[in-house]
Amino acid sequence: MTIRFLAAAALAIPTLASAEAHGPSGEELTLAAMDAFAMLGCSLDVSDPTAAEAQIGATMAEILGVEAARIQTPDGDLYSAVDDAFEVMLANGQLVVDPDTMTATLSDCTPAQD
Repeated sequence: MTIRFLAAAALAIPTLASAEAHGPSGEELTLAAMDAFAMLGCSLDVSDPTAAEAQIGATMAEILGVEAARIQTPDGDLYSAVDDAFEVMLANGQLVVDPDTMTATLSDCTPAQD
């Protein structure tokens, strides 16, 4: 029984190549989003959604070492996963959007030093 369990577990571990093919995990995307907010001063002007998406997407792409189009364009392979990460952050209260100031602010954030 133990040998079968270990064999099944070993087969379930993705290889590095398959992990790279699928891209970053949801947790990695969430951490990259948090790092991106820190790099941007913990707050983002969202009055122009297109500009805000471009700014946060480019910063996340730099952090993750991927092409920005993978995050920024609706047909990019990471676009939906990044959107999901932001939805989770909003639901958890980690990310707060103020409709009066049109800003998105990351809670418990310390701005990154240049």
